[in-house]
Amino acid sequence: MAPVPDGFDAFSEKLQPTVSEYAGWSAEEVRAMVELLPHGQLAVLPGATHNEVTRRGEQVLAAIRPFLTS
Repeated sequence: MAPVPDGFDAFSEKLQPTVSEYAGWSAEEVRAMVELLPHGQLAVLPGATHNEVTRRGEQVLAAIRPFLTS
C-alpha cells in the first residue's frame, strides 16, 4: 500500500528519533485505554522496537491468531 515500498527503511530511519524519544503512556492513559478496549490483550515481543514489529511477522501472527479466533 505504500507509494514507494522500497523507501520503508529510509522512512523508518527518519522516524526512529521520534519513536526512541517516546516516554510511554502514563498510568492514567493506560487505564483509559483499558476502558476503551475492554476485551483487548497486550502482546509483547521481547527486544522488539515499535518498528521492529514489522519485521517479525510470524511472531505477530502467532499472537494475533488466537485472539481473533477466541
